[in-house]
Amino acid sequence: MKFSLLCLSVVAIFDVALAHGPALSAAELQKRDTHLANARRSFSQCQGHLAKRSDLRREEFIRRHLGIGPLVKRQNPTPTQQRNIATGTNTQSPFTGVPTCVLAPESMQGPYYLPGELIRDDIRESQPGVDLLLDVQVYNARSCNVMENVMVDFWHANATGSYGGYRVEGTQGETWLRGLAATNNEGVAQITTKWPGHYNGRAVHIHIMASINGSIRTDGDKRTYDGGTHPFIGQLFFQMDTINDISKLKPYSDNQSPLTRNEDDSIFNDATGSVRGYNGLMDMKKIGDNLSDGVIAWISIGIDPGRDHDTGFPRSTGGGRGNSNDATTTIPGLGDLGVAGRFAAAGIGAVLAAMMFL
Repeated sequence: MKFSLLCLSVVAIFDVALAHGPALSAAELQKRDTHLANARRSFSQCQGHLAKRSDLRREEFIRRHLGIGPLVKRQNPTPTQQRNIATGTNTQSPFTGVPTCVLAPESMQGPYYLPGELIRDDIRESQPGVDLLLDVQVYNARSCNVMENVMVDFWHANATGSYGGYRVEGTQGETWLRGLAATNNEGVAQITTKWPGHYNGRAVHIHIMASINGSIRTDGDKRTYDGGTHPFIGQLFFQMDTINDISKLKPYSDNQSPLTRNEDDSIFNDATGSVRGYNGLMDMKKIGDNLSDGVIAWISIGIDPGRDHDTGFPRSTGGGRGNSNDATTTIPGLGDLGVAGRFAAAGIGAVLAAMMFL
């Protein structure tokens, strides 16, 4: 199984941003050159400023999931060797990796976002499939500081390619495989879900959105997030060898839709091709001897807190209910999505994603 480290250059962001637009004056050119020099300096400093992702944190996450006690340090443990293809070196732990301070490229929101979902650390409910532990670290791409109290929204399809909460999917009012988790003082949000399935025209992926400066509302034992701004919307992708292996397991093998490879997914290509060196894939490892025992996946996301995306929904959900009574696509003009609508959404998404980086 191959695992890759998210590693890209912040300077490329500025190269892309400055590649279009009208001719610059001498003063503007000087300002740009100064900005680029500062960016390169910041990039160099950030590599040492951001702490190495914590092996212990993810090991504890796995142990909580498995219902076993806290991690106890062993004397002279046997190291696990793993090739880190980003650096070309062998590391002593499958969790070792120093994230670089970069602004992660964004992807389209997609047609199946719903506001007002529940804040919780487990979104599996009764869905079958391979357990997936997600560990997402969020940091400020301007300062390189990890960001606490960022609310990270996760949503994705189930093993057979359906989304919860939509009438066209026959899942209106369902909340499975949707939820939010807040980042801690390490800037990390952790959530337990199921390995996502696929559907026509899209590679296996998970949607995420980062929100800040909102408020938490409580209704009995339900908590939802209201208001605030949305500085980042993106999609998480996985290695094809792992996707292929899991697709052979039940219930993924019951999925009748053709499997789209990463390289054939327009959203994956547009997002990963927008920044030099970005591959868009999460790092992963098995949490047991077999894939069926579960997988833990992790990534670091650099965001610009000054940005704010329009989700197409009102800023305030009135506290939310942890479900939806709307169940219509958020792409204007498509209405409820059938099979044709899914293809249309994928096509429109490709255009939107391509336009995003012009």
